Amino acid sequence: MKKQLLILFVVATSLVVSLASFKEDNTNNIAQETTQKFPNVSAEQKQKAESKIADNKNIEQDATQAPPKVSAEQKQKVESKIADNKNIEKDATQTPPKVSTEQKQKVESKIADNKNIEQDATQTPPKVSAEQKQKAENKNDQNKAVDNKKGGVLQLDWIDLIPKSERNQFNAQGMPVQNHSGSAAKQSLAGKVRQDLNGSSVKIPGFVIPLEGDANKVTEFLLVPYFGACIHVPPPPPNQIVYVKLPKGAPVQQLWDVIYVVGKLKTVTMSHELAETGYMLEGTSIEEYDDY
Repeated sequence: MKKQLLILFVVATSLVVSLASFKEDNTNNIAQETTQKFPNVSAEQKQKAESKIADNKNIEQDATQAPPKVSAEQKQKVESKIADNKNIEKDATQTPPKVSTEQKQKVESKIADNKNIEQDATQTPPKVSAEQKQKAENKNDQNKAVDNKKGGVLQLDWIDLIPKSERNQFNAQGMPVQNHSGSAAKQSLAGKVRQDLNGSSVKIPGFVIPLEGDANKVTEFLLVPYFGACIHVPPPPPNQIVYVKLPKGAPVQQLWDVIYVVGKLKTVTMSHELAETGYMLEGTSIEEYDDY
């Protein structure tokens, strides 16, 4: 029995010693691993780490702080801007105002008128009869005469002295066909004058055939459309000769070439041994011909 107790004591003692040794060894291993994982840190590194931590704390603190206060003026401007934007959005989404029936009818009428104008512009103009054309030309001549009587001077060509209905009897230059037979032939009295030109202030070019005057100036002369008329060739019809009376006279040296004569035109028949005229002009001045 004693022997058995002794054996148990020895075994228990051995276990206690073994446990103590195991605990010491385990403590040493943990200390060693801790040292390996976290080596000694220098003072400088520790200071940098602490400074970084402080900065992060400041950033977190700023993020959690309340925003700065806004002045009443700034707040009012922002609210006004927001209100303006809302009004713009409201106007954009609103339905356009209703148009009254009268307004709609006016717009439709205007569109129809424009379409008619465009259609008329693209259509071929209607054919005009010879009679209609002649009436229009006569109307135009009458309008010219009316405008002239209002105070202007009407510049005429010789073709303008012939009524529209008789112009086909003259050549392209508005002159009668000339007969250069070398001898004087009788004047044709055919042709009418334009009564609508009576009393008009006119300016007309032509050549001068002196009738009255002296060695220095001419006071009366025939104005004809081409050189040599009434002398070397048959006289033109009466409506192509103008009897001019110029009381103040015109210098002879200015009458050798074509000139302009200005004055009041009258539809008066004048007879002379050279020719009969259908017009008489009370001349006020002569001008140099510059329409070459």
